[in-house]
Amino acid sequence: MAALVLGVFFAVVDRDWGYQVEIPAGWTELSTADRPPEVLRGWIDERSGRLVVVSRVSGPSEDPPLRVVEAGIKDKAHGYRRLSARKRGLGPGRKAKVPGWDLWFRLERDGKPVTMGARFLFYKSYALSILVDVPGRRGPSAEARRIVESFLPPPPLP
Repeated sequence: MAALVLGVFFAVVDRDWGYQVEIPAGWTELSTADRPPEVLRGWIDERSGRLVVVSRVSGPSEDPPLRVVEAGIKDKAHGYRRLSARKRGLGPGRKAKVPGWDLWFRLERDGKPVTMGARFLFYKSYALSILVDVPGRRGPSAEARRIVESFLPPPPLP
C-alpha cells in the first residue's frame, strides 16, 4: 500500500485487494480494532465526524443488477431513498473495465437525514465498496464526490 499527498488529498493504493482512493488530508485512519472484519480501511474527519469506509464482500459477484446492490442497503438503512444510480465500467488504463455502480442515497441516522455516496467494484470472487457520508439534506459535497469518484481499480503495473 502506498500513500501520496495530492494537494489537500492523499492517494491510497491497495494492489492486494485492487483499489485506489483519494482521502482528504487531515482525516484520521480508523484502527483495526475500531472496525469489523469486512471493513478493509476507514477514515474519519474528527472535526465533523464524517466517515469513509472501504469494505469487501467475498463470494462470486459478477455484474449484479441495481436491485441486488440496493437490497443489502435497504435492509440496513432506515428511511432509504435513492437519489441517483449509474452503472459504470471502471479502471484506468484497462482494456476490460471492472463493472461497478455509483449510488447516492438518503437515509436517517439517529432521526437525522444523511446523504450517502457509494461506489461498488465487482471482481469475480469478491466485491469492494466505498461509503461516504454527508450529514443533512443538502446533497453530496464536492469533497464527497471526489472521494467516491476516485475509488477505482489501480492502474496496471508497467
